[in-house]
Amino acid sequence: MSYTFAKLPRAGLGNMLFVWARAEVFAYLNQIPVFTSSWTQPRLGPTLRREKGKRIYWRYFRKTSSLHRWHQWWSLASFTHVFEPTVEVLSPEENDKKNLYIFSRIPHWSDYFSDIRAHRDYVRNRLWEILVSPYQRMINDSPIPLIAIHVRRGDFRELQPGENFAKVGLVRTPLAYFSELIDSIRELHGTSLPATIFSDGSAQELQELLQKPNVALASSGPDIVDLFLLSKSKLLITSAGSTFSFWAAFLSDAPVLLHPDHIHGAIRPKSGSTVSFEGGVRGPSELWPVQLKENIQSILK
Repeated sequence: MSYTFAKLPRAGLGNMLFVWARAEVFAYLNQIPVFTSSWTQPRLGPTLRREKGKRIYWRYFRKTSSLHRWHQWWSLASFTHVFEPTVEVLSPEENDKKNLYIFSRIPHWSDYFSDIRAHRDYVRNRLWEILVSPYQRMINDSPIPLIAIHVRRGDFRELQPGENFAKVGLVRTPLAYFSELIDSIRELHGTSLPATIFSDGSAQELQELLQKPNVALASSGPDIVDLFLLSKSKLLITSAGSTFSFWAAFLSDAPVLLHPDHIHGAIRPKSGSTVSFEGGVRGPSELWPVQLKENIQSILK
């Protein structure tokens, strides 16, 4: 009797995925049909900023809804609209009504994954399932990074002199932070582990990292391919405040390093298939958590 509608925001892929995933989990829990608005929403900003990625997610995903377009329009016009319902099982009485459950809100940054964390396996499988086969093949045919580092630049600004990084948002994570982590991880591992940079920045902007031995910039590819490759790495380093980074972490079973000044709600569930470290570190590597050190030392040389 009811439908679910994921009304995707005009935003980057990470933020769109939050809306999509919440709607998908809600529909799955209640066994009701779900349909999604277009993933393709042209944006002028990335072009004006000369970003490598234009954030146009053209033909990334298959059409999965069994609902005819007419039924979608009919539900939008005539059903009772219920906005941002709690992601849980409905009562039999509620599920028997002719409602359209609409998801369009990006969750609050304090706990992005609160509604879907417990359903991580379902979301991961569903995202892979709707991905078109050419991108699946591209991901499967690509080498898996050992250390993968997502360096978000784009519309994030540089940290200004005198600013406290812990107190600001939408600011680029300093390159020195990534550089120090690479050095410390290699020290713990005892080898010059190769590191791959995934970034919307140019090689010139990333020179501080690329000048290190055995550090390379990933070849430019579709955002969704980069997201899965980041998630498949043996160790993932994220950018503070980047929902793209956080989604790579959510999909990953590898140890995940988050900037210690910007850790809020957990990304992955603390039980189940996730047995790797998730958190932030500072200072000498010998003082890092035992779990993280064991994770790093277990990476194949």
